[in-house]
Amino acid sequence: MNEIQLPADLERVERLLLREPPAEPSASLRRRVLDDVRSELRQCVLEGLRAELRREQTRSKWRFAAAVAATLLVGLGLSLSVLQATGLALQQREFTPTLSDIAWQIQQISPQVSKRDSRQQAMLRQIGDDASCGTAVNKLLSELQSHDP
Repeated sequence: MNEIQLPADLERVERLLLREPPAEPSASLRRRVLDDVRSELRQCVLEGLRAELRREQTRSKWRFAAAVAATLLVGLGLSLSVLQATGLALQQREFTPTLSDIAWQIQQISPQVSKRDSRQQAMLRQIGDDASCGTAVNKLLSELQSHDP
């Protein structure tokens, strides 16, 4: 094999280094270096543990929020199922006032209208509401005939 030729300056440095035995560091220097390394390692480990603890706390908060949301969704689903199964579902109930209620309201709005006229107006209003029903007209006619003197 061919040996690589070094420049003259580097050859002289290499010879000086090979001639002298390696110097041992003093005990105080060794102690200071080892103490510094230990403190740096301890600091790195502590920072890593703190970071891991913060990540775990954040994860546990999200887990808690997800568990609460899932519980609420299950509870809501069960509540809706119970409402539908028992017939207690939220149904819109239609309010249908009676003829006497409508007649009373007409008299409250217009006091000059007689009771008989207000009742007839109430019946006409009810026919307008039940116009799709063919029996509404027959019902009105029978009521008019029964109340006419």
